[in-house]
Amino acid sequence: MTINSENVVGSEIYDYPAPIELDGAAMNTYRDEFVAANKDGKGKMGIYVKFTANVISTGNYTNFVVEGAETKCSAYQPTEATKALFKKGEDAVITGYMMSVNLDRNTGEPTYLNFIITSVNGTATAPMAEDNPYVPAPTPVESVPANSLYTYNGSAWSLASNVVTLTNDDYTAMGQKYGNLSGTLPETLLPVFLKNKFPYALADDVKYVAYKYYGSDKSTTVRCKELTYNGSEWVMNTNVDVVTEQYVKTKGSWMFNPNVTISIPNVRQSEPGLTFYQTTVDWVKANEGEGYIDRGNSEFFSGCSAFYCNVNHDISQVEKYASSMWPDMTQSVVIPKMRENFLYVTMPATLKALYPEANLIDGYTQPIVYEIDYVTYYGSSAYDGKSGNVNDTVRYEVTGKADFKLIYSTWLGGEVKGE
Repeated sequence: MTINSENVVGSEIYDYPAPIELDGAAMNTYRDEFVAANKDGKGKMGIYVKFTANVISTGNYTNFVVEGAETKCSAYQPTEATKALFKKGEDAVITGYMMSVNLDRNTGEPTYLNFIITSVNGTATAPMAEDNPYVPAPTPVESVPANSLYTYNGSAWSLASNVVTLTNDDYTAMGQKYGNLSGTLPETLLPVFLKNKFPYALADDVKYVAYKYYGSDKSTTVRCKELTYNGSEWVMNTNVDVVTEQYVKTKGSWMFNPNVTISIPNVRQSEPGLTFYQTTVDWVKANEGEGYIDRGNSEFFSGCSAFYCNVNHDISQVEKYASSMWPDMTQSVVIPKMRENFLYVTMPATLKALYPEANLIDGYTQPIVYEIDYVTYYGSSAYDGKSGNVNDTVRYEVTGKADFKLIYSTWLGGEVKGE
């Protein structure tokens, strides 16, 4: 194999993009995007912005506020020269990168927006290099031949995932001088190959290995094997399906039972509530409107909160976060409607999204029931004689594929008939 190298020297000068000019409303919007991205675990790239703010403190804690913005702003690790550009009590035109949002450790509410400052009132915080650019010495870059496998979906080609294609170097490392495998060598060598290539594989990881095979008819074909890591070694798939079904012991006998019980404890951001209620929130946002959504993880159409893992029917919270969606904020109007939305709209939609294969089973004559045990939070605003946290239950019967009918609710006094 020949390895080629080439030196590449760049000479292009980088120009800063035009900053996004922010007012208070726009700053609130970007703040919410940063908070949502961090809670999703994805993070968000910094945004190059420009705005006018009033300086409220200087020195090690250089802070400023923007008219109309709900959250204070802070200069992130400014140099002494940068600190000197700010004058307490005066307005400043600031350019820089919005990088992150600080949250209160108790309430989770935003406290500060953090900025890396690039200029204040037109004065740059660091010298520019346009007039005397630094060009580093070229670094040799080696070129190594490699194979890849692509799939076609009918309109575009994309790199196949979890697929490894053997290269000439791989065959050589296996002791094969003809660039292929033959006989039972795939079964013997491929598990060893994957163990060496992926030393940190996790149990149940799956890889597909594409290779050239030399058959007894002296022809060479391309084949592919599926292997699964069992925690200690890679095992080749024998194409035998293992079916797992649920059984419950009743009166001394094990009986097939496809019923599902979903118990959601009132523990912040814990499973299964985190995934279950976030599915509900996402459905409400897509189908009922963003006006019901609070910070991306709670909705006040039916009250589900992926952050608190409960159903929030505190009328004061509804008024605080979704008053625009409820023209009449009377508790006796809002809470019954939220209950109705929960029982007949969001829960069937959530079950359909999370259990799309739920269906009737041939030969099984008993009702198939999905039960959800959850906590309703009323706060100090008592409703129906209840306040604080209350344990509730709702049950649905499967009537078709991903089709659920309400049959029981503690809110409705128990069994529901004629739905």
